[in-house]
Amino acid sequence: MHSVEMRKRQTQAFIKEELVEYEQVYYRCNVKREENKFVPSGIMDENLLRARDAYREKHHLLTSKDIKKIRNIYDLSQSDFAALLGWDDITVTRYETKAIQDGASDSMMKMIYNNPLFAIECLEKHKERFNKESYDRIRSKITQYG
Repeated sequence: MHSVEMRKRQTQAFIKEELVEYEQVYYRCNVKREENKFVPSGIMDENLLRARDAYREKHHLLTSKDIKKIRNIYDLSQSDFAALLGWDDITVTRYETKAIQDGASDSMMKMIYNNPLFAIECLEKHKERFNKESYDRIRSKITQYG
């Protein structure tokens, strides 16, 4: 019988041609005669996200968790947050799961978080991307936060 245990270790990876250190999750099997360390594909994706977030932290960019936190404050879906910022619907999803945002996009998201008046301005600027119910709900959340 195989016993498999989850483990963590500090490791390094190249992200955007730069070496970053991050915590990797892997599994270890107690059978010695076989390859005893493995990483399932879902965990591999999580490890890659951890590496990308380590890069973001190193460069003072919002991490994927930070972006989700901003969305949650205003009760925004990924596509609502993208619409609020005037971006393509899938952009925030990419930033939360695989792509590393550039400095300009990062600054926009930070401004939404730090300045509810800016969030209202963005909502007004991109009002046509929301139905009335969504617009009213989002405006109310932004006003409550500010």
